Amino acid sequence: MPKDQALDSRDYNLGQGNWADVGMYIQTIMLAARGLGLETCPQAAWVPYQEAVFRQLGVPADQILVTGMSIGYPKHNAIENTLVSDREDIANVVKYSGFD
Repeated sequence: MPKDQALDSRDYNLGQGNWADVGMYIQTIMLAARGLGLETCPQAAWVPYQEAVFRQLGVPADQILVTGMSIGYPKHNAIENTLVSDREDIANVVKYSGFD
């Protein structure tokens, strides 16, 4: 079945607010993993490879891949884990309204 035809035939039954639920569920897994000494990395980059992932894992084609996630023990001294990036000041990204 062509890729776009397969996407059109899927049963997307999540409502608009349910996507936030998915994010909270993923965050809960991340927090639980951290409590066990594990690190996580959610990866939306898996989404374009949904068909291959589903084929490998035996997931029914009427499902939707929202994200993937790496979970494992950290290696803090690995070169890729030593990057420290600058963060935008919170005043530039958050607007508080009604909290005078």
